[in-house]
Amino acid sequence: MHVSSTLRQLWRTARKTPVTVALALISTLMVTLCDIVIPLITATAIDSATAADGGHSAGGVSITTVVVLLVVAALVRYLFQFGRRYTAGRLSNTVQHRLRVEILRSLQRLDGPGQDRLRTGQVVSRSISDLNLTQAMVAMMPLIVGHVLKIVITLGVMLWISPLLTLIAVVLLPLLAWLTMMSRPTLFAATWAAQQAVADLSTHVEETVSGIRVVKAFVQESREVATLRNAARVVYAQMMRAARLTARYRPLVQQIPNISLVLSIGVGGFLVLHGDMSIGVFVATSVYMVSLTAVVSMVAGMLVQLQLGMSSAARVFDLINIQPDTTTPPNPAPIPDGPLGIEVSGVDFTTNDQRVLSQCTMTVSPGETLVIVGPAAAGKTMLVQLLCCFYQPDSGSISLVDAAGRRTDYHSLDLADLRQAVACVFDEPFLYSATIRDNIDMGRGLTDDDIWAAARHAAINRTIADLPDGLDTTVGEGGLTLSGGQRQRIALARALAGNPRILILDDATSAIDASTERTIFRNLTCHFADTTVIAIAHRHSTLDIADRVGLMEDGALTATGDLATMRQNHRFSHLMDLNFPSATPTGDPIPFDDGPTEPGVDKLWPTVATTDARLTMSRTAMRTAAAMAGANP
Repeated sequence: MHVSSTLRQLWRTARKTPVTVALALISTLMVTLCDIVIPLITATAIDSATAADGGHSAGGVSITTVVVLLVVAALVRYLFQFGRRYTAGRLSNTVQHRLRVEILRSLQRLDGPGQDRLRTGQVVSRSISDLNLTQAMVAMMPLIVGHVLKIVITLGVMLWISPLLTLIAVVLLPLLAWLTMMSRPTLFAATWAAQQAVADLSTHVEETVSGIRVVKAFVQESREVATLRNAARVVYAQMMRAARLTARYRPLVQQIPNISLVLSIGVGGFLVLHGDMSIGVFVATSVYMVSLTAVVSMVAGMLVQLQLGMSSAARVFDLINIQPDTTTPPNPAPIPDGPLGIEVSGVDFTTNDQRVLSQCTMTVSPGETLVIVGPAAAGKTMLVQLLCCFYQPDSGSISLVDAAGRRTDYHSLDLADLRQAVACVFDEPFLYSATIRDNIDMGRGLTDDDIWAAARHAAINRTIADLPDGLDTTVGEGGLTLSGGQRQRIALARALAGNPRILILDDATSAIDASTERTIFRNLTCHFADTTVIAIAHRHSTLDIADRVGLMEDGALTATGDLATMRQNHRFSHLMDLNFPSATPTGDPIPFDDGPTEPGVDKLWPTVATTDARLTMSRTAMRTAAAMAGANP
């Protein structure tokens, strides 16, 4: 991002608090004026003290008045200095807060492709370290404005009282400006690379911590430490590069003003010795030069620091400015009332140059339950992603269908309204490191009765009741303190608590035992009869709830029908390992096989009468046989 666009965007964020900005600028202006006035009053005091009348007055101004003015100026400067620091801190923290909120809002606005391009470590780094550097830069802004204003006013006053010394003061300013401009591109690039390396390091740490069980299971601790060490070395190298460039420019730009200071003091002292300048004017000019030198040095150092802040701000705004591929239309259509179904018509979807869905078509009537099965990489999960509107199809359409058969295309709907009507539960549920109540409620303000009802429907109520704190039990990060089945049931309860009109289950019961799964599906049938259910499944037990079963192959539904009909489909039966009626063989029979029909169980295992004396044995005979076999009964 260009520096000018970064500054414009930063200003648009800052001016959302106009009162704070105005107070910061006013305080800065008043502090600057006090800094300018105090040397003039000091010069008057010196001229008054060295006046021919004994020092009681100078130009009609008494020393008492001068002292009072100095005290008043000092007090005023203190008050506005406090105001400047307070308002600068308030402004910088407000901007930081707004940017942090904008980052989260931007991330939540992203659709599937945008989320796929993100790296967690990069997001964390830009949300913390880059944002902190941006906050520090904003806090410096009122001070930089005050210093620049002070330089301009000081040069104006010096030009009024001594043009010669003013010329000496400004003669090296072009060189200072040139060095500052020369340092900007290299420092900006070096700082950007250093922050990027920190973000890569954060990504590795986040992945290692999240997958710590995998690391330990495969005894890869040493490997991960070595990877971290290499990433840390890159960070160290980039940081040292930035420090080296800073050390090259910063001392030079801070020392150049001292050359002007030495020259002006030497020339001023020469003029005072020859009577061409009063002592008061010389002292005032010297004070201005010392102040000017300090201010210019600080500004030069701040400009170097500003480059660090600008690169961080650019990284922050790069994250904020990411736009999703899918947006809500300007005038969205309302969600139809009553039960809803879904119609998918000729949908194609390609990702990474690989065709995932190809002319996928299906219709699910309102209140119907469709179970979709298919081999791996058939496109089932991507179909779920499209139905939840995380991605958009390359071609074709997806529509909601009401009970009267009226269709409403996804493109015409508000995404928030759509996701309130369509709930999805994934096979790998995500739980916050919060209470079970918070994970089910999700900020919707549900009552305890609503939460317990959803828990009963998801067959998790007894498990929650057995916990010491019940609904107030805190689960670990990602719900790792719970079993996989418990996490899936809590996620299902979260979806059911919103009374969705369409429920999509992406293998959402894969970690749940068959008995509990039957209870859940029985609850869905009884309490959510009008809810349309689309379930991705790999288990036989899930097929029992289906009104229809769909077979998905190579990105399309190749067959649909009730379970009895689908059992006659060879590919479906082979996939689900069902008993498929074998055809009569046409070739030679297998050796020792009389035909396609095996003998029945009654022939293979004939029933033997228990009273047959030939099969009975006395206890003594059993002991004798055991002893001969080497046993010790």
